[in-house]
Amino acid sequence: MGKQKKIFYSFGIAIILLGMVFFATCTFKSPNTPIWSVQFVVPVVDKTYTMGDLSDETSNIDTLNGEVLFKIDKKIKTFEVGDFLNVEGIANRVIPIPFGSINDFVELPLDSVAVDSAEIKTGEATLRIDNPYNYQVHIKFQMDDLLDPDGLPYTIEGDIPEYGSRTFSNSLENYIFKPVVVGGRNRIRYSGSLTRPQGSGSPNDQVNLTLDISKLVFSSVTGVLTNVTVSIDSEETDVDIPEEFEGFQIGSAELKLALNMGVLFPLRLNLSVQALECRGNLPSPIVIDTLITPTGTTSDTIYIPDVAAFINSLPTKILVSGSVEIGDGVTHATISDTNTVNGKAIFQAPLTFSFPSRTNESDVENIEQDEDARKTIKDIRKRFVSGEMVATVINHLPLGVDSVLICFAKDSASVFNNPDLKIGLSMKSGTVSGTPGVVIEPATSENEMMVTNEDLKLFEENEVVYYGTKFEFPGTQGMVKVCPSDYIRIQAVIKAKVRADFSSDDEDEEGGGS
Repeated sequence: MGKQKKIFYSFGIAIILLGMVFFATCTFKSPNTPIWSVQFVVPVVDKTYTMGDLSDETSNIDTLNGEVLFKIDKKIKTFEVGDFLNVEGIANRVIPIPFGSINDFVELPLDSVAVDSAEIKTGEATLRIDNPYNYQVHIKFQMDDLLDPDGLPYTIEGDIPEYGSRTFSNSLENYIFKPVVVGGRNRIRYSGSLTRPQGSGSPNDQVNLTLDISKLVFSSVTGVLTNVTVSIDSEETDVDIPEEFEGFQIGSAELKLALNMGVLFPLRLNLSVQALECRGNLPSPIVIDTLITPTGTTSDTIYIPDVAAFINSLPTKILVSGSVEIGDGVTHATISDTNTVNGKAIFQAPLTFSFPSRTNESDVENIEQDEDARKTIKDIRKRFVSGEMVATVINHLPLGVDSVLICFAKDSASVFNNPDLKIGLSMKSGTVSGTPGVVIEPATSENEMMVTNEDLKLFEENEVVYYGTKFEFPGTQGMVKVCPSDYIRIQAVIKAKVRADFSSDDEDEEGGGS
């Protein structure tokens, strides 16, 4: 439709522009000779606009596999799975340690992941031992499931003075966490010994060890994930549907989700696609709740049929929100902090539609003319008698227009309700047959658009002229279908009558020829 608007507008201003060119490049000798009228014919255009040409004008129309498709694309915002790999860990857990051998465990609060192996990107282990007794103690403490880059368990060893305390802090960067999983819980086993001078204290004495392994960030995790939920930030996007499409209704449409996944765990996609600021009836949101099972590839496509009501509402904005649940509690796989999930939501419909009888008005735009342009138009008006554009439109589309009025005015508010100049054009729709209707024979429309000397006065006297296009659509009889072979052919010539004035008040003016 954007292409049609440009075509119609070009008809209206072609007379003015060609007139400028003709008169600006002609000078006349100045003998004392009479004045007479001259008529000339200038070809303007003879061009066929195919559906491919028309689809190039808007991102919402495409030709593919023998179909003309109406499309709306919406990118799904990329979310990084690495955000989930940040865990609080163990914060200031107090562990009573008896004297003698040490052999026990603590659980890492990572309930949604049963870890086989995880590489720690950043983190720190801090152990503080408090000795409340009047004798020195010695501790050897190791966490058997935290392995350094050489494969050795995390170990601290040292003396704690009487009535004193000691803190050990070490980075866990590049450590490997290989817990024992019991009942879906990740256990960090620890072992070692706590000793004191022989004969000191009583059998029930013990010291407190405060363990802090907090703010762990994993670079990768291998294991089983269970419903790890990652939110998708709500995001609005504008939809560029021309106003001239108001009132059209498509027959069928589907929503296609093309996803690029950096994880091979099962995913449950929970999305809500909502239409905003609709020109038609507000539809219910499209709710997507689907399980994606990994197939060894990093991409998948989901088809949701019967979304015609959504597109027929003509939304000017679309809001996408939701979440992704990763893992099914069974599948073993690896996830890393660089993994992402993104994609595109594509509304797609064959251009099969119905259209009511209606009047649509385009946006009001403007033409700016500098002083030189207005002087040229003034010179044209001195010699201009009359003119017209004769246009033949051969339309092989199932949609036509009873009339197109290109309206000009010096005031933007008057373009449609009180224009200073109107130029009209009609374009009949092709003959259609079948269900849905396809064009079996093109229609030919003949148009004559008159331009007078007085019409040009608007452009001479105003630096800015506003214009808009009013379409009178006859509507369709039921559903019709646009095919890749459909086209519009425009043939137009300008016929103009001018006054060739060979007299001049300036005797020194140099002569020339056009």
